[in-house]
Amino acid sequence: DADMAANKKMIAAKKRPPLPLAAFEGVYLDSTYGKATLKVVSGLLEMSLEHHSTLKGKLEYLDGNSFFCTFSNPVFGTAIFPFEINGGLVKSMKVTVNSSLDRMPYTFRKVILPGK
Repeated sequence: DADMAANKKMIAAKKRPPLPLAAFEGVYLDSTYGKATLKVVSGLLEMSLEHHSTLKGKLEYLDGNSFFCTFSNPVFGTAIFPFEINGGLVKSMKVTVNSSLDRMPYTFRKVILPGK
């Protein structure tokens, strides 16, 4: 579809995100959904979810504060995750999945861990 082609074109442009990928790494919490963890793996962000231990999301930078997520299980689909960045710090990310599974967006807020 046209949206997917446009997203792939933006990814292929290899723009740089507004912060280094390491700044996005960490633990994020949503009051309904629980914990998500982001870490850099092979030059990309990888997301794991507390309640879906075998599911991974590969996040590729698009533009602005947004990343394109491809889930390891195709049933979950693909999605654009916008991040909130304030004062040079990542504050949150909005996560969605295939709308036939769940139409609700989840806002995961980044947890600042002691010593970080």
